[in-house]
Amino acid sequence: MRRRRPSILAAVGCPLVVLFGNRWPAVWRPRSASGSAVSVLGGLPSVDGIALEQVVQAWRQLPPRPESAPR
Repeated sequence: MRRRRPSILAAVGCPLVVLFGNRWPAVWRPRSASGSAVSVLGGLPSVDGIALEQVVQAWRQLPPRPESAPR
């Protein structure tokens, strides 16, 4: 996924799990005016330290996308 896509997805209300490597999540985290859920994993120095189990657990904890969100 390109860098800007998560921001677009968050903007239209999609719940997201975003993995970060070599970037500061506090600076680059996608934001949503509609308040969609964004779960952030990782950060500096790389994504190598993120276990698959962490990603699956974060994904399972996301709330469903509201029915009013565009599809």
